Amino acid sequence: MKRLTLIPILLLLFFVFNPHIKRVKGFSVDKVRSFAHPVDAKYNTFDSKPSLDQTFYYFSSGTAMYAFVSEDQRYVLKLFKQRHMRPFSTFEKFIGYPLIPAKKRSLQKRLQSRQRVFDSCMIAYSKFRTQTGLIYMHLNPTSELKTSLHLVDQNGRHLKLDADRTEFYIQRKGDDVFNSIEQWYCAGERETIRSAFKSLIELIIERCKKEIGDYDNCAKNFAFIDGKAIEIDIGEFWNDPGVKGQVHINAHLIAATFDLRKYLEKYYPELLDDLDEILRQYGAI
Repeated sequence: MKRLTLIPILLLLFFVFNPHIKRVKGFSVDKVRSFAHPVDAKYNTFDSKPSLDQTFYYFSSGTAMYAFVSEDQRYVLKLFKQRHMRPFSTFEKFIGYPLIPAKKRSLQKRLQSRQRVFDSCMIAYSKFRTQTGLIYMHLNPTSELKTSLHLVDQNGRHLKLDADRTEFYIQRKGDDVFNSIEQWYCAGERETIRSAFKSLIELIIERCKKEIGDYDNCAKNFAFIDGKAIEIDIGEFWNDPGVKGQVHINAHLIAATFDLRKYLEKYYPELLDDLDEILRQYGAI
């Protein structure tokens, strides 16, 4: 009888504390709600208090982030997918996961993933801020914001998150690289396209000279603001003194523009000469 009495109690604990139970397709508040990680001083930032009185609308989902665009279309708020970086839940501790080697390795992988992403964000913040359009970064809990992040999800639901308790950052909103090229081409703005190509190449070179490594491509990593390139994906940076050498710079230029080349070959082959001319100017080909 005692064993039977324990069953409903264990089931209740399972459904209350197990973080895997709430399966909501797409974005949900539970997926970005911060866990109780220890505060790490290296993730402190010292920006002035940002204006958060706008509503942010669901925009896209990446490997580690959800993106929301501001009502005035000028900024993008990015929230971390916390389930990929969470510590053990109360339920997992209760049933002994900390004693299971495979579970301990899984935990270590999640925490290492969090550290890599946060370290990358701090590289962008400290060494490449203007070039990534960063406006504000919030990686540790605070007490001075005293406001909420107002969100509208993919289903049109209005949601709120405590800004002080949420890990997020805000960037300037750029225009998609390929869409921009299409618009400029249709408008006959060939010189604007050439200038944008040059800006993109110079941005990659500048990042390498600042000793920042990255796995990049034009489709997902970059955008244009008024024809100037910015790097919008800041989650895969690492410090690498080796990338500032010319050989490595050339390799990064070729790799980063590979998908751009394929796009031009398919839709605007006459623009390939413009891209190649600029790459030759910088010794990449």
